[in-house]
Amino acid sequence: MAKFLFSPPEDQLQIIKRYQKIHDYLVMDWGTVRLKKFLDDLICGEGNVGRQGFPHDVSAALLSLSLLNIQHLEAQGLNFDENPVSQFTLTGWEIPSNF
Repeated sequence: MAKFLFSPPEDQLQIIKRYQKIHDYLVMDWGTVRLKKFLDDLICGEGNVGRQGFPHDVSAALLSLSLLNIQHLEAQGLNFDENPVSQFTLTGWEIPSNF
């Protein structure tokens, strides 16, 4: 799959930069299904139970970046409502080999 034609918004990346590993992952996988899965897990994952959570500005930036990434993927013809690209299995997320 082709990379997104532009980078994530710099102002939002600066907010996320406090969390260097997340920032690096965003830059490395921008515009990919893999990033969608990562952000879905980060924002809504069951592993977040008992965690403090992110500050409001970081949460807002993550949500915004997630939506931008989904918009790009849908512009490429992927539809996450009717025909999900990734399927959850008992061992985790499975992404088809053609992505």
